[in-house]
Amino acid sequence: MFKKAVKHEAKIRLALVGPSGSGKTYTALRVATELCKLAGNPGRIAVVDTEHGSASKYADIFDFDVVELDNYDPRHLIRLIQEAEKAGYFCLVIDSLSHFWSGRGGELEMVDRVAARTKSRNSFTAWKEVTPVHNQLVDTIIASKMHQIATLRVKTEWVLEKDERTGKTVPRKVGTQPVMRDGIEYEFDVVADLDAENNFIVSKTRCPALNEFVGKQVGPEVASTIWEWLRGSPAPAQPVPQPSPVPPPAPQPPAQAAAANVPPRVVTAEQVAQEARAKQAPPAPPPANGNGEVPEELQALWRQMTDFKSTVQVILDLKRDIEEVTGSDRGYYEIIYRHGLKHGNDLKGKTRGKIRQCVKELFEYLRKCQQTLRETPAADEEPAPPYQATDEDLPVEVGGTWTEQPAPAAEPSESPEQKPLIDGVEPEEPAITPYSEEVA
Repeated sequence: MFKKAVKHEAKIRLALVGPSGSGKTYTALRVATELCKLAGNPGRIAVVDTEHGSASKYADIFDFDVVELDNYDPRHLIRLIQEAEKAGYFCLVIDSLSHFWSGRGGELEMVDRVAARTKSRNSFTAWKEVTPVHNQLVDTIIASKMHQIATLRVKTEWVLEKDERTGKTVPRKVGTQPVMRDGIEYEFDVVADLDAENNFIVSKTRCPALNEFVGKQVGPEVASTIWEWLRGSPAPAQPVPQPSPVPPPAPQPPAQAAAANVPPRVVTAEQVAQEARAKQAPPAPPPANGNGEVPEELQALWRQMTDFKSTVQVILDLKRDIEEVTGSDRGYYEIIYRHGLKHGNDLKGKTRGKIRQCVKELFEYLRKCQQTLRETPAADEEPAPPYQATDEDLPVEVGGTWTEQPAPAAEPSESPEQKPLIDGVEPEEPAITPYSEEVA
């Protein structure tokens, strides 16, 4: 039912829109730093950097943690927002949100990949698969319990008009628009345009004190105005059930008592992502049989390989598990290339015994990597790399050809064009004959 409206303590959603050199990154970091100071929580700022380390150039001026991406699938940003919130960050800067629209792996590329897999090649129908991902990203930003500041690039908008003097149709510049899906500005509390002179011009705001505000190289004044507007009334406290009486704890040995007083460790966004991936690592397989018998897990994989499609699926499942454990697909490709399986059609020329041998090597390589992961202490682990794509980077069976993930830059000839999967979209099964059933 309806109830009286009360403004509780809220979080800002600020968008900074401007061309290159307008000071979007600097202004975002400055406002975020001032908000942390006003909250008495300096330094708890996380930055998602999509511009190859541009934010880190201000590390000597501002205190923040950063994660740098080179693939801009919006699902990566959704996971990073959730991980940053769990890590207790006070403010998140997304620099820039435009890359998740038009960058490598962004929404526009997702639409092209979905359209390429359909018979009609119609990008309009492909939006049915991508729009839910975009909506989930927007919902994650809005529902987050952190202050969020996003920068957006701009593009020039033109219209075609008829010149009354000459009668010819000529283009006319009508302004600029953020590089993102139309209507994104409605999702933010404050939208400010920045120009080449570092002018801060508020174009949309829910904060009355910032209506028609114009400033130059802003920072503390904007942050304090936003902070006062957000304060409102304290959020109502949830009733806490009273716990039942418990006996006092037993005395602890000196070593345990000392460990209990150790303060909580401070982690960065990269460490949080690394620990999350370690928790999701697949369970360890049983040890290798010492009597030369084939492990039951490997026999189960062989039994699944009844035709072309099921064989490809078994190989792709092993590739996924190897990537989750090692963070790389190099070992996977070394094995399948060694067995001459560069394309899906290569399976038709292989006997069952040769294909089983390839699957066996992939299985043994996966088990070895899992064993190494379990034996490596957490303190000795290398820093986690930026988040990499998962489902969308898997090879796909397309038209009878096994399309693979691009190889490293040093070996461009080894890798055909990448056509990754989109969640929920399965490739059409090609009409090909099964591989030979002859046993080697």
